[in-house]
Parts: sequence; C-alpha cells; structure tokens
Amino acid sequence: MKGRETEAIYQHKRESLGELENLSRNQLIDLYYADESRVSLEPCVPYGWQFADEEVAMPCAKGGGLNCFALLSRDNRCLINTSEETFTSQFIFEQLEDLSFKLPKLTVVVLDNARIHTSQIIKDRIKVWQSRGLFIFYLPRYSPHLNIIETSAAGRSQTEYIEINVMTSLVSGKVISPIASVPGRLTRNSPLAT
Repeated sequence: MKGRETEAIYQHKRESLGELENLSRNQLIDLYYADESRVSLEPCVPYGWQFADEEVAMPCAKGGGLNCFALLSRDNRCLINTSEETFTSQFIFEQLEDLSFKLPKLTVVVLDNARIHTSQIIKDRIKVWQSRGLFIFYLPRYSPHLNIIETSAAGRSQTEYIEINVMTSLVSGKVISPIASVPGRLTRNSPLAT
C-alpha cells in the first residue's frame, strides 16, 4: 500500500512501543493512546434484516453531534474532551498544550499519522512539550491495530459508554460538560479539563 512504512521502520516502531509499554507497566512513565470519534443522532446503517411484514425504524435527528478526543491508558485511565466543532490541529494543539502543564510524571502520547496530529503547529511545539515532560510517539502509518484505543475491549466499552451518554444528552437537549465521566475512571479533574 502506498505510504506504508518499510518493514524495518515498522518493526523498530513496534519494538519502541513495546519498550514504552514496559516503562509504563513499571510506572516509570504515563502512556496514553489517543483517538478522535464523532457521535450523533444521525444513524449510519447501510443495511438491516427484517421480516417482510415488519416495519423497522431508527429514530434520528439531523445536525446535533459531538466530537470526542480521548487519551486512554492500559490501566483504563481515560482523559476526554468534547466539542461540537470539527476537530482541527489547533484543537489537538490546545489539548496537548494543556496536558503538558498538568503532568504528574514523564508522559508519552501515542498518535496516529492523521493530518491534525502531524501538522506544522504540532511539530513546532514538540520540543517545548518535551521540556515539560510530554513526548509524542507516532505509530507506523496504517497501523491502527497498534493503538489500544482502537482495538481494546476497554477502549470499546468506554467509547460505547461515552456514546450512550452523549446520545442521551443530545436526545434530552441537555448540554453535557466538556469532560465525560465514567464511574471510577473519567473525572472532571482530568488534565484535559477546560
């Protein structure tokens, strides 16, 4: 596939990620995996099954949606911020900038190679973040399977919980706080709180 990392680079990054995992397991660093997602009341169901005489409907609403930016650790610590606006590099920059001032220890954030993660505004700030103890680790291109927030049961269950809360908030018309809250895991004191 065009743009894929060479096998040598892929293996090097995979081994480096394993070393970061070991450091995190030994509590020498905090390691977070990042991702973005959008939830809305506009369903996307490409097909479905029903009996010939059965009417099936899925309630929906145009418009209202919420973008979620999350950082997830292996021990299920999750930092989340939401916005109704489309995420841009500026938004990601602001989240990482805010996080860099609130670190209890050396922290590594694992990002994919989305344009909003690799833009010039992000690259220009990396050395400043490193001086504060925040490091960015880019996954090999086209390797979502290495991002636990994309693949783990914990990531899915927390994402589903957040989506349910967001959907409930959208249906009820109530505005939810910028930081989602999963009992025992997500808190309003999150480093991403605005």
